[in-house]
Amino acid sequence: MKQILTALLIALVLISGCSDSTIIAQPLSEMNASTVLEVEANVTAADADPCAEVTCGVNSKCSEGRCACEDGYTNCGGICISNDACCKDSECGPGKICENSACVSTNCGYNEAYDSVKRKCGCNTESKYCTAQKRCIPKDSCCANAECDSGEGCVLTKFLISVCMKDDRKLCRTIVEKKKEVFAVGDFKYYVEFRSVLQNSKIDLIVNEKEFVLLKDELQPLDGNVTMYVESFETIGGYCKEE
Repeated sequence: MKQILTALLIALVLISGCSDSTIIAQPLSEMNASTVLEVEANVTAADADPCAEVTCGVNSKCSEGRCACEDGYTNCGGICISNDACCKDSECGPGKICENSACVSTNCGYNEAYDSVKRKCGCNTESKYCTAQKRCIPKDSCCANAECDSGEGCVLTKFLISVCMKDDRKLCRTIVEKKKEVFAVGDFKYYVEFRSVLQNSKIDLIVNEKEFVLLKDELQPLDGNVTMYVESFETIGGYCKEE
């Protein structure tokens, strides 16, 4: 009888130790099929490489499924260019435009400005185009004889510069546009042709068949100890004169 009572007490203790929160394993065969597929899909999406099927251009790499420029490069219209290169005309200095990621001179003439829309040079706001002279001249200058009174003629607009060369001494000569002058300095002779004035008052010269583009007072070393520079620049003509 005692053995039977002992067995009953042990059974009661075991039953009272169980709680409602006990987790009961569910066989895989009894799980809903859609639940299994959902779990597998989530695992696959988490492990996939977002850049696996992404192809990026030159100087770019994929990050989080998107292409981005590598270090040292910047985006310019969908192309990665060097940080030292230009993307827009506004990134270049006066008288220059951005072409093929490089700042290049527009080579516009004096009284001209570069039109970024038309991609060519044109007269600036203070000038007008003179067909007779095939150039832009100041708005208050005459273009042709027809603009002058009877018996008068229009003096063409031209440029005049003073070019100086020096070694131990200084020698300066005045040269009119499209004209030449000879300089004898020491043992050297220099044949200087004044071709034209470019945008930003740069002077285009040919010296002994070699081209130089100088700003006023900019020193240019030549042969030996000779140095050349443009001392002054002015516009002449553009007015009516009695013939």
